[in-house]
Amino acid sequence: MPRTKTVEWITFSLVLLSWAKVEAGWVAPPTTPHPNEMILNRLLGYMDTKANPCQDFQKYAGGKYEDQHEDDSYSELLGEMQSAVNDRFLAIFETLSAQVLIDQESVEAKVLRFYQTCRTATNESRSEKHYLQLVEPDVAFTWPQFARSRSAWPKSQFQWMHTLARLRRFGFDNLLVKVNVKLDFVDSSKYMVTIDRPTFDDATERLKNFASTKKLLIRLGVARGRALAMAKNIKRLESAVRQLADVEDEPNDDLTLRELESQNGLPWRQYLRILFGRSFPENFEVQIQNVDYFVELKKLMDTYDAEVIAIYMMARFARFMKETSQSDAENEAYECIKDTRIHMDFGSNFLYESKHFSDYNTEVQEIFNAVRAPLLARIEANRLKLSPRQKNELKQKIQSINLNVGNKPRNQNHRTFVTNFYRDLQLPKDQDYAAAQLKALEIRSLRVLELLDQPAPKGDSMYSLSDTLGTTTPEPTYQIRENTIFLPTDVLQSPFFVPQSHDVFKVSFLGFMIAQKLVEALLPQSLLYTAIGNPTIKFAEIETNENYAQGLNCLKSNATEYLDQRVVDVTALKMVYEAYFGAGSKFSQLQPSFTTMTLPQLFFLNYAQNLIGDEEHVEFVGEDPDKVRLHQTLANLAGFGQAFNCPYSSPLNPVVKCDVW
Repeated sequence: MPRTKTVEWITFSLVLLSWAKVEAGWVAPPTTPHPNEMILNRLLGYMDTKANPCQDFQKYAGGKYEDQHEDDSYSELLGEMQSAVNDRFLAIFETLSAQVLIDQESVEAKVLRFYQTCRTATNESRSEKHYLQLVEPDVAFTWPQFARSRSAWPKSQFQWMHTLARLRRFGFDNLLVKVNVKLDFVDSSKYMVTIDRPTFDDATERLKNFASTKKLLIRLGVARGRALAMAKNIKRLESAVRQLADVEDEPNDDLTLRELESQNGLPWRQYLRILFGRSFPENFEVQIQNVDYFVELKKLMDTYDAEVIAIYMMARFARFMKETSQSDAENEAYECIKDTRIHMDFGSNFLYESKHFSDYNTEVQEIFNAVRAPLLARIEANRLKLSPRQKNELKQKIQSINLNVGNKPRNQNHRTFVTNFYRDLQLPKDQDYAAAQLKALEIRSLRVLELLDQPAPKGDSMYSLSDTLGTTTPEPTYQIRENTIFLPTDVLQSPFFVPQSHDVFKVSFLGFMIAQKLVEALLPQSLLYTAIGNPTIKFAEIETNENYAQGLNCLKSNATEYLDQRVVDVTALKMVYEAYFGAGSKFSQLQPSFTTMTLPQLFFLNYAQNLIGDEEHVEFVGEDPDKVRLHQTLANLAGFGQAFNCPYSSPLNPVVKCDVW
């Protein structure tokens, strides 16, 4: 017997001996539950079998969810996913902190430094005033309240467009003007500088009331005796700007900088020079929407005192910076994990995937293709009676959708991509959190500005980048112009996605998530763009299609303010059900050995995990409550009534079933 074999046998024997020898005899080695058992036990633990599934399936499938998680910080599934991932991040940072990182320019070192700065930050470095101490309105002078006296502040030198550009370098793109680098409105293969009016829809996009604004100004160093009057002045200015911006959208124009400056009198070349750090010629073209707004803005700003404008801009900037942070003076670990994931998302994703993520791309793509097939079949069946050309273009749009797992280009080494992204990032080594925040935001904004000189990524080179900081939600997103679904790797964790588990669990859960995003590609706002992201008018009137309108009216028989969401939910569940149980299914229909529940019953129980939880503690923004969403999807699928033997005309098995596509 070769020596290596002998060693292996001895090692195995020692392991057997170490399992435990007790007085009564040998104890069986510890066993890990099979993923199917683990997932099933989770489902059974949430069920309230006293509830009637045909009357209240949310209670039947998840009536004990709140009891199971009463001591946890989350109250629904997405929060549970986030919590599990944050626990993993805590372990990652604790491990890295205990190591000596030789390469201080590595991704690991930079992400860890941001996290550690957050954890050890001084209260002063978290103050709104400190942001203004680090970011001045111009190279030659500071903000008015920091001057030796009011008369010493060089009011005549203040150029608000210059200051605006300096603040924009940190991703603050929604103050007075909205300047971005985005895909060309007409040609999705290239980027353009886009200019638009600001928005004030969200509460974070505007100042608070007079009392709160006064307190903010005092915290920013404005003298108490002047704070109330100044608060009224800047609120008045913001109100005037909001009134200017509150008009119907005007079409976009391609204008040269010379034409733009001549039209509205604003120094756009100087603005872009400060923002990009380089000069632009007079004939450089930008895309601008709502041009009349900028003419009126110039007139309005000329009527206001320079100090009022400066104070308004700094107050909005300070508020913006505080809103980008989840952590506070307590420097709590989990809040700092959230901040690190938001501000350094590409680096954080790399750390997480390096430690916890295997290459599930092939299996996820198979699920993606499986749930896409029924949607293509529905388009081919042509319930809407579209023209052959329209039908083919819709199929092409759906067939062209990419699924990007983890928001990274597939044609690059992951470490190489992330290292290059943060190549210029030099984080402070002290406890200055504001400085770290500003550095991270500036690098992100710089990478966005650099897109102007690059072709738009397509296919394997695709990744998503914008100035707007994202969230840590595990939900996938569909980006219309890119025609791409981005799936966070947060979803791909036990017990939500386990490669070794039964297909019914993977398809009913992850498949539904993906199917929702596929259906979003067929919503009216998405159909304004072709498969390659260029505008089209061929489906502009889709909502007036007689058959489409009938489907919508059917879904509206149970009132909702969120009809698009209902179309997505109902259609997605039909797709996933057909993908698993339809005639062309590649999935096994055999009764599983680990339960007496039928496959359809398992399917619906696992699907329902998307929409169960403690609704008293969940704020539903832009969508119906989970119970309404769950019951509407089930009520419009005949397979549900069959799975649970629901009598006809029961709440979840009505005679009339709605369909759109």
